[in-house]
Amino acid sequence: MKSLIKNVLIQDIRSPFFGKKLDIEVDKGQIIRAEKNSTSKKGCQVIEGKQLVLSPAFVDLNASSGEPFRLEAETLDSFLETASRGGFAYVAHMPTADKLTQSKSDIAFLKSKNRESICQVLPIGNMTKNEHEIAAFMDMKQAEAVAFSDGNEVSPGLGVLKNVMLYSQGLEGKLMIHPEKKILSKNGQVNQGIMSLMLGYKGIPKEAEVMAVSEIIQLAQYTDTDILFLNITTPESLKIIHAANKNKKQFYSSISSMHLSINENEVKDYDTCFKLNPPLRSVKDQRAMVKAARERQIDIVYSQHTPCTPEEKMLEFDQANVGAINLQTSVLTCIETLGKDHLEACIDLLSLTPAKYLGLDLPVFNIGISGAFTILDMQASSTLTAANNASKSKNTPFMLKTFSTKIVGLIANGKQQFYI
Repeated sequence: MKSLIKNVLIQDIRSPFFGKKLDIEVDKGQIIRAEKNSTSKKGCQVIEGKQLVLSPAFVDLNASSGEPFRLEAETLDSFLETASRGGFAYVAHMPTADKLTQSKSDIAFLKSKNRESICQVLPIGNMTKNEHEIAAFMDMKQAEAVAFSDGNEVSPGLGVLKNVMLYSQGLEGKLMIHPEKKILSKNGQVNQGIMSLMLGYKGIPKEAEVMAVSEIIQLAQYTDTDILFLNITTPESLKIIHAANKNKKQFYSSISSMHLSINENEVKDYDTCFKLNPPLRSVKDQRAMVKAARERQIDIVYSQHTPCTPEEKMLEFDQANVGAINLQTSVLTCIETLGKDHLEACIDLLSLTPAKYLGLDLPVFNIGISGAFTILDMQASSTLTAANNASKSKNTPFMLKTFSTKIVGLIANGKQQFYI
């Protein structure tokens, strides 16, 4: 069915239509018409809103499902539906400690739903096997792995990491590394500071991140390797990364929208939905990271979507798994946190820069283009509830939170889908 989106502001800064309000006709993911005061034809679905905006489609660089071993947490089907409802046309699937991605068949499996889905999975392969030897980079690269990482909880030792860096260069493999000095963070539960003292839990010092960033940068400079740092949550880490980029852009910084929007004060009630890795930082650090994101001193924002079963979360805080689901709320959270007057920064952080990093050719809005675009309503509220949560898991810090923006629809990969 054709769709007519009425009075939508074009927020694709690359487009000749940027800043214009138009009526857009879409058929099978293609922009058929873009003009003012269009009339709908018989059988055409009409999409209207209070303040509709068209953005380049969002690209998430850090999310995981439960496939193939933890289907009760998240299947690929629910993973893709959750991502599309969050406005994502592409979502990079991150390996986890219990879901390794180490072979050509693993990569092919993760891509198996792409033909039928409006949102596409971009598989990330493991950098190492058991943290001690290099994974099968060449096989996974040939199977179209977009990058290599050991996820959000593993920071490989410098010895194997040096070999990974050298080997990846011959394959032009992108490396995404979680910086964490385990000797400092081991058995930690929350950010080290007043909250760890109040709760009586071992704290995770920010130095566990900062020192790891410094070491990895020195090794990467020695091997002349580009690195995307995952989960940068402190201004001290950002300062080190910016200094290292003084002569050339070699290091990229990224953070989850959860770490941007909430802080350690949320864990005072022992709610395990707020137990993350890295831990939620202090109010001061959170505010510094929000300021950096607004000023585009951070490169990329992602969801860090990590589904968990009730059995993994309904435990004492120190026994519960880390992680939260966030694909359906990540874009809304970022816009809410940075502010609607920083929408262009949000689009850079959530769409254009991650797409550029992965080498994705996101279409520029124009007539005749098969699109990759997200439709937002900047004046419509939306609330995540148990009824509209597309994920199989419920471990979200944002359940029943009302956002002042709504994802209205997605145009991507030869399809269009609207949520009205």
